[in-house]
Amino acid sequence: MQIQKREKEQLMNKHEQNILKHIHNIYSHNTYDVFADFVQMSAMAIKSSIDLCTGKIQAEEEFQKLFNRYQPKEQQILSDMFGELVDALEEHFLKNEICDTLGAIFGELSINNKNTGQFFTPASVAELCGTATFDSRIAKKQIEEKGYILVNEPSCGGGVMLMAFIQAMMRAGFNPQKHLLVVAQDIDRRCVCMTYLQLSLYGIPGKVIHGNTLTLEEYEKPWVTPIYAVDLWALKERRAKEECCQKKNA
Repeated sequence: MQIQKREKEQLMNKHEQNILKHIHNIYSHNTYDVFADFVQMSAMAIKSSIDLCTGKIQAEEEFQKLFNRYQPKEQQILSDMFGELVDALEEHFLKNEICDTLGAIFGELSINNKNTGQFFTPASVAELCGTATFDSRIAKKQIEEKGYILVNEPSCGGGVMLMAFIQAMMRAGFNPQKHLLVVAQDIDRRCVCMTYLQLSLYGIPGKVIHGNTLTLEEYEKPWVTPIYAVDLWALKERRAKEECCQKKNA
């Protein structure tokens, strides 16, 4: 067991290992709650920076409510964890890697909900699926026709399948920050936060929906990533749909 633990730690960069240590250094709440609160607060911090007045106020209030559950020293630890997360993803990106860092940490903590049948896809399986799914010829054609590729993930979990697809796209020489639009959905709000957080920090245009894919229920308005808002992706989507309709009616 110790050998396996050392091998896993070697696969994680120092920032990811620091996040694990920080989580274990918070004793006032159980590990599950600390991780869940961390990803929700981090996601709320980003969401409130780009939301309109009403959404901004709601996000800030929810952030503060969660933050106040912790002691001042623990609040500092949570702040440090966000900095470590940013550094972890930046280190991967500079190596031309897109990794499901939060999913790896979640798995390392062994806090998945087996009682509800919640199991996260291993990174190796996701990488295989991403490589098999991405087709350079189709991607090139779609980009030429409407300017981007649309990827829809109906049960995104922590975002591991999306990260694998983005990785495959980068390896094929495409820029996912300019030519990819992600629409992701999950019934678990913690998963929504994990996916939203990683897409946002990697600079990927996307919308993450907290809802039930099978019943088409949406519990909140879609969470849009900062790059989606800044680069006016709503207009790009509308323009692409209008052009598609025109071609069908021609």
